[in-house]
Amino acid sequence: MLVAIDTQREEVLRAGAKAQKQMGALLTVHPGFHDESPMEILRVLEEADADLCRVVISHMSIVVGKENTRVELARKGCYLEWDLFAGMACFHNSPPRSTSQRSGKVEADHSDDRFGFS
Repeated sequence: MLVAIDTQREEVLRAGAKAQKQMGALLTVHPGFHDESPMEILRVLEEADADLCRVVISHMSIVVGKENTRVELARKGCYLEWDLFAGMACFHNSPPRSTSQRSGKVEADHSDDRFGFS
């Protein structure tokens, strides 16, 4: 199940795709705190004809916990960015992940190599 993006955010994503096409710029996106949020964002960007190879999905370390979702995102061609590692704090309104989960994610994230990503 994909998480609905409100109209205002969808307009911002479409404007970002348009700017990317006009300027050739890289587009960095900060997704909502739900596993499916990045996929919904990429859906909107794809519909707006963005170049997904020039899109960065930020905060993977706190947004996407499911391996199959990470693989699906990577197969779309976008960059996946991790920015929190063991012992680092994050302040937002989603359920907190434990330090042990975050420290294990570095190892888990390298498992994506077996799918052809590094």
